[in-house]
Formats: sequence, structure tokens, C-alpha cells
Amino acid sequence: MIDIQQYIESGAIERYVLGEITEQERAEVECLAKTYPQIASEIENAAASLSIMAELGATPPDPKLKDQIWAEIADGEGKIISIDEAKSGGFSVSTLVAAVFVFVAAGAIFWAVDTNNQLSNAEQEIAELNSMNQNIVQDFTELKDILNQNNEIYSLPNSEVVKLSGLKDKSPESVAYAIWDKENDEVYLDVKALPKNPEGKQYQLWTISDRGQPISVGVFDADGRKEIRKIGSANTSVMFAVTLEKAGGVESPTMEEMYIAGKVKS
Repeated sequence: MIDIQQYIESGAIERYVLGEITEQERAEVECLAKTYPQIASEIENAAASLSIMAELGATPPDPKLKDQIWAEIADGEGKIISIDEAKSGGFSVSTLVAAVFVFVAAGAIFWAVDTNNQLSNAEQEIAELNSMNQNIVQDFTELKDILNQNNEIYSLPNSEVVKLSGLKDKSPESVAYAIWDKENDEVYLDVKALPKNPEGKQYQLWTISDRGQPISVGVFDADGRKEIRKIGSANTSVMFAVTLEKAGGVESPTMEEMYIAGKVKS
């Protein structure tokens, strides 16, 4: 005769419910359960407790996953086997409990993977938004600096702003403004629209003296820059003009390559 209480406390029943015993040990537990009602009751209690614990930690899995698992324990005709049929067909309680744990574990894994993917996507979106905000702030700061600089140059005392319009037959949509600071003879250029100069070529700004002589002020690239740039100096001018020349500039302007020009008012 065995000590029933000692046997219950040995953990054999829990291992039986989890299916973690050998076939010989399983047969022994089932034999004792038939002989001792207290052991049979403990088996039912252990199975019920484990099921409750599984349900508390469970997350509903993808319905497709559920169908796949049930299909594995269905009979040959696609009929789901009931608990009574399982017992009569030789299925042990441990087999059913193991199936429940497989179902719950699959659901938990699915939930964990899905949650991790959502978290990763959210972190990536936040990082992209932060980067976008930083770029916006940087662009705003640069634009503010450019506007401040432009306002200062346009507001120079003793200066004259000359509009250089596109020549009809060459580049009618082109336009720029020359700011001529007569106090120190410096000439600035604010390009609004001008085709990008091809490789090996540069635009050259000219001033036409009161004697009709073209004098080079300097060369520049039409690279899309928004700020006003200092090109050079001129101590006399009745007109400003821009031609497209070879890189580095030339001594005399190519009249056929003149893009924009404007007269000085005073």
C-alpha cells in the first residue's frame, strides 16, 4: 500500500498532466487513479488549474492558425474529435492538455511577433518624423539667414537696384537683380531665374561704362542658390548684362550669348 499524500506531493501527477513522463510511469499513474479516487481527483484538479493558467496568459491567435491546429487532431473524415471520443479512442488527458498548450503557445508567439513588428514600425516612424522636423528647422534657419542677408544688401545706403530682364530671343523668362553699392563700388547679384550653365561654361557679369566700354565684373554659376552673391566691383556703369562664356571668363563679351541685361536709372 502506498502513501497517497506523499505520492501526490511527489509531483508525479503534474508531470503526468504535462506529458513529461515515460509510458511506464503514465500507465502507473492511470492504474493508481483507478484504484484511488483521491489521485484521480488530483489529476482532474491539476489539469483544470493548468488550463486556467493557460487561458489567463493567452492571446487570441490568427483564426487560420486555429484551423490548422484543430485539423491536426481531427479524424480522417475531417470531424473534430470530442473529449469522450478521444478517451475511448486511446487519447490520454496528457495528449489533450499538450494540444491545448501548443494552441496557447502558438497564439502567444503570434502576439509577440506582431507586437514587436508594430513597435519597430512605430519607432521607425518616430525617427523619420524627428529627422523631418530637424530638416525643417534647419531649412527655416537657413532661409531666415538668407532673407536677413538679402534685406541688408537691398537696404544698403547709396545703392541702386537694377533689374536685368531676359532677352526675348535668348532667355525671355530669365531675370536677376544687380545691387550696385556706389559708396564702395561693390556689385551684388540676386539671380531669380537663369538656366543652369553647362559644364565648362560660366555666366559672366558685365558693366557698360558711360563710354560704351564693357568691363567684366566677375563670373558665377547658376546653381540654384537663393542668397545674393557678391560678384565684383564697378566704379561706373550705365548698364549691366550677363553672357554665357567659357569657364573662368573672357576679355570681351559674346553678344550672341547674352541672356539678361538692364539699364542703370541714374
